[in-house]
Amino acid sequence: PLLAATHLNPTTLRNQRETLSPLLRGLVPEGRRRASGARGGTASSPVRQLEGLSNDQRSQALIDLVRAQVAAVLGHSDPTTIGAERAFHDLGFDSLTAVELRNHLNNTTGLRLPTTLVFDHPNPTALALYLREQIKVEKVSPADTVVKELGRLKAVIRSAAADPAGYESLAEQLRELLVVADEASGRTPDDAEPDDSDLDAASDAELFALIDELD
Repeated sequence: PLLAATHLNPTTLRNQRETLSPLLRGLVPEGRRRASGARGGTASSPVRQLEGLSNDQRSQALIDLVRAQVAAVLGHSDPTTIGAERAFHDLGFDSLTAVELRNHLNNTTGLRLPTTLVFDHPNPTALALYLREQIKVEKVSPADTVVKELGRLKAVIRSAAADPAGYESLAEQLRELLVVADEASGRTPDDAEPDDSDLDAASDAELFALIDELD
């Protein structure tokens, strides 16, 4: 083999990173702009999308994520061609592509993963299970999700209630939601405490006043 000293311009390589061969791409770290975007914690980020999923669903989502990143590194257009149990070595990974996959996953998950990641976890499934252990996902109950959504609806409800034509229908819908909640929890009207805060007996004005008090 012939070795030759060559000057490489890091800025030029970084600007053309996506069009470089895997050999050269592994020499160029991903730009900070992309990394900061991946760790921004937006609602659409892969990590945020894991919230509210069961353990099995979370594992499958992470397997799909790893397969997608593997396909991107190897230049495959279809992630489904990447076998979840197929060894990275058999897929054609070497030291450079292993580091590149690590960098992709760092940017996507916001983690700081070791350079030996691919060698320590030999296939997409094993790697996904490792990621699941590392990613801290806030446990959100169904009730938490609904309460959060109701909070977002307060301004909309106030606006709609200001319209006399829509006031009655809106109040009726709110009462129906309370009935649905009571039925789902197994409560009956007899279970409610006989005080002035009984929502089943509240008037329309009291319902909207209660919404205002929740601010």
